[in-house]
Amino acid sequence: MDGKVVYYRIYDAGGMIDIDKLKFKTSDTLDQLQISIQSSIPPYISIPPLCIIKTPAKIIETSTGKTKIEPLVKVFSIGVISIQISIDFENITFEELNKYCNPKIKIKDNFENIDVIFNEILSEVNKKIKNSLYDLYEVSVTHETYTVFCFSKVGDILIKDFLTTNRKKIAGILTLRESEPMLSDKEINDILESYFSYEQNDFVIMDWDSAIIVNPNKKFEDILLVLEISNLMLLELRTYDSYLNQILKDSYKDIDLFYSKKLRYKTAKDTIKDIITTRIDLLRMTDVLTNTTKFIGEWYLAKLYDSCAEKFHLIEWEKNISRKLSTLNELYMVLNNALHDRKMLILEFSIVLLFIVDLLVLVLTLFLL
Repeated sequence: MDGKVVYYRIYDAGGMIDIDKLKFKTSDTLDQLQISIQSSIPPYISIPPLCIIKTPAKIIETSTGKTKIEPLVKVFSIGVISIQISIDFENITFEELNKYCNPKIKIKDNFENIDVIFNEILSEVNKKIKNSLYDLYEVSVTHETYTVFCFSKVGDILIKDFLTTNRKKIAGILTLRESEPMLSDKEINDILESYFSYEQNDFVIMDWDSAIIVNPNKKFEDILLVLEISNLMLLELRTYDSYLNQILKDSYKDIDLFYSKKLRYKTAKDTIKDIITTRIDLLRMTDVLTNTTKFIGEWYLAKLYDSCAEKFHLIEWEKNISRKLSTLNELYMVLNNALHDRKMLILEFSIVLLFIVDLLVLVLTLFLL
């Protein structure tokens, strides 16, 4: 079998990224998401720009042998860094392919996890984007990892028979274990249910952490982009879910302080302002994320994306965020009404106080006369 394994690591940058400023500072490539199939992008759709960060190729020694890698780094304006590393293979068996599930990188005399390379690249990218970040937020989420096995040749067997003949081996590879697991028939069927084919000699199977693409013409890029964007969506939805948890926790605390009269008026106003800003930012981000997927105007790729969205539970994540946004909106209304009531109480007290003062002045005047 011939082909390549594509390893993705997708990170949240901790804020939005000014792509024009980044391009100006780094002289890297400003690009847009592009699909090679002709009927792809309607002209009225606005796509968040991305910047391709130049990364030098290098020769590394892995547990599968020496190989040349050319990392591809994409920085998206919505605050995402995607790093892609590919390792080619030729004339290998399924048993040998297991070594590519979690390859090791030789660092000095020791073999380390491949994440060592990703971490080095990420560190350099963070230095480049540091001055281009804005609307920062302090949320820590684990990055998304995804592995795609791309086959351009699967031996003498016909493509249509490849999946039937190798069901257990294909399912085993998708579990990313270095040795073939003894999977049950039920688990194998569950793993292979996300199966798609566009022509008679190609197919795609997607799982939670991995995917397999078979295409003798080496047309992998469109499908790889769909898989990348799906993982990007999952990462950002997880990030904003965590961000909302943090904001909600602080809001509950501030409301408790407000009703216990330990929260000052100015601080309460700041809390309301923060809640409003958060609602606007999250609504804007959710809209941008949803709009990002509209670039998939080709029917087959759209089906692939829908399958990824179902596999990654993206709809459930969006619903969860919407629910928390509604809760945040209710908290805003509660705090705003409570603040208004407190202002009215102070105003009424001030009026009564002025009336008493006026009455005292009148009585004093009459007494002096």
